[in-house]
Amino acid sequence: MELRSTARLTSAAITRFQVAYRKLMNAQNTVVKHRLFTSLKAKGIPNADMIELLDEAFKVEDPFSELKSIEDQLEFYSSKYGLVIPKELFLSTRIDNRLDPKTNEFVPTQVNESFQYVPIIETLKLVISKKKNQNIMFEDLASKDDTLRSYVDGDNYKNHPLLKKHKDVLRLCLTEKNKLAIEDLKKPGAHGKVLHKFIRDMKKLGSDDGVKIELHGVPFTLRAVLVTVAADSLAAHDLLGFLSPAGAHRFCRVCMINRPDFRLDGNSEAPRRTPESHDQQVAEVLQRPKASTNYGVKGPCCLNDLPFYHCVGGSVFDAFHDILEGVVPAVLKMVLRDIIYIRGLMSVTDFNIRVASFSYGIPDSKNKPSPNFVTKMLTSHKKLKQTGTQIWCLIRAFPFLVADCVPDGDNHMEIIFTLQNLMLIVFSFEQSYEDLDMLDTLVYKLIDMFASLFVNQEVEEDEVEMDEDENLLDEDISEDDEQQTSRKKKPLKVYLFNKLHHIKHYSEQIKKKWSNRQTVSMAQIFQLSHLWSLLNSADQADEVDFKPGPKMVPEDTTQQHLFEEAGITTFVSTDKAVVRGEEHRPGLFVAFSENNLAQPKFSVISEILRCVYATLVPPEHCAVCLLGLLELYRSTTS
Repeated sequence: MELRSTARLTSAAITRFQVAYRKLMNAQNTVVKHRLFTSLKAKGIPNADMIELLDEAFKVEDPFSELKSIEDQLEFYSSKYGLVIPKELFLSTRIDNRLDPKTNEFVPTQVNESFQYVPIIETLKLVISKKKNQNIMFEDLASKDDTLRSYVDGDNYKNHPLLKKHKDVLRLCLTEKNKLAIEDLKKPGAHGKVLHKFIRDMKKLGSDDGVKIELHGVPFTLRAVLVTVAADSLAAHDLLGFLSPAGAHRFCRVCMINRPDFRLDGNSEAPRRTPESHDQQVAEVLQRPKASTNYGVKGPCCLNDLPFYHCVGGSVFDAFHDILEGVVPAVLKMVLRDIIYIRGLMSVTDFNIRVASFSYGIPDSKNKPSPNFVTKMLTSHKKLKQTGTQIWCLIRAFPFLVADCVPDGDNHMEIIFTLQNLMLIVFSFEQSYEDLDMLDTLVYKLIDMFASLFVNQEVEEDEVEMDEDENLLDEDISEDDEQQTSRKKKPLKVYLFNKLHHIKHYSEQIKKKWSNRQTVSMAQIFQLSHLWSLLNSADQADEVDFKPGPKMVPEDTTQQHLFEEAGITTFVSTDKAVVRGEEHRPGLFVAFSENNLAQPKFSVISEILRCVYATLVPPEHCAVCLLGLLELYRSTTS
């Protein structure tokens, strides 16, 4: 189970490990048995007695006899640890060409299609059976200073009928990923079939009666509600019953804006979708399918059968996709196009050298952008070949990379600064209402600047044209190849409208505090990994990993009095310590206290010292963090 979760080993690799481990045990027992036989023989013990004794003592049993196959593992972990085993359910049938071994020809054969359902009720029972998880889930997290930090600070929580009535209700977020890779979900009605059992169980959990269970020997009523759906645009629209945003006339699932109006004025307002109006539109679309284009709706959403849930207002935009894989890379590309291709303020080679040589620091050492920019990439339909995390790093470092080449007050740099300020709010762990007002202002400013700098500018004659709705995003590319090839060509200036419009609705979603942070074997392996994370959480919480260095005494440090007060006489120095999964090393910042406004103070780690009872990480300024094996101590000195 640990090998699957931490090393991501396949079943075949684990089987080979089991075979090799058995061989190693047999070899080790043979060596020990021979040495012991030689020793006993030297003491005059008869051979017959020794052979019988040693054969019995060193009888090797297969430790994996009950864990050879993944089915055996599932059954064992289910009975011993409460693993929730996925259930295979019928979905539909299809005709597939299968090889007939008798005739050696491919024959059309009807094949059953199925999916794996992990029962939500049993899963929640397993999760809350751990005392630590139970305390976290039912902890009162409401802020006392009107700052939005979690779902309980939002309007939706405060106005939710069941959450106002019962305190211990689990709030669930449904996530759908990799829609383009899941062929079966593209079939009409597939979501309803796949989610049927989930919806049935959620109706029980979302009722006043709930589900009666026993928790640590005490009767407990388990209740849970679905509060939001988090997915990229294509997956969310498909699941919730909206037309694909890539080509829909009304592409927004929050309001009724249409594409021409938004292109004419990106900051124009439109009527909001409501559950009542949406239900009327769905009914009309079912009667008259051609009305789908007028409303941006393709059909009903199966999740609307859940208590206290509706697809209108029941989803959150994916900020990572919209911003870091949508707006930011496109704006960066067009700004670079202006700086390098149009104005010639620097060469693409020079920019690549700066990207490669810039000091990004230890935290971003694995997220450094790749120095792979070429002129064709900046002037054609090709998107930047950077991941979302690389874009996150690049947008923050961008002003330092081009500062000496771009004049002060440059409009193209101003849009970069606007994006940076917008990202500070959107990706923050907490927001005040003043932040949300600022976010609205930044979004309006960004859309205006985007239109003035890129939409209305003249295009060079030799520039390569781009698809109008391509958006530089894989998730925004239409699934219909015919629709893709038939779209009109437009220059390199008009294609991020979907994503720009999405971020217009971010502030209202934050006020509600919507948080967004395939096969049989896949489902089974996922359950094993999930069980391992639950069983191993307590051990990981107290784990300290470090590489010991030279031995030291209190006189060797600048914090001698702290060691003397603690009665510590010897310890070792180390270059790095991982405590509770968090890495500490000299040069990194740590937060060691908060002021009256809940704002943290930071210090720099100068050295890391490890003794028998605690790991000591003394910062340079006025704080010493004592990271013990079992508890975390923080103290400050003047």
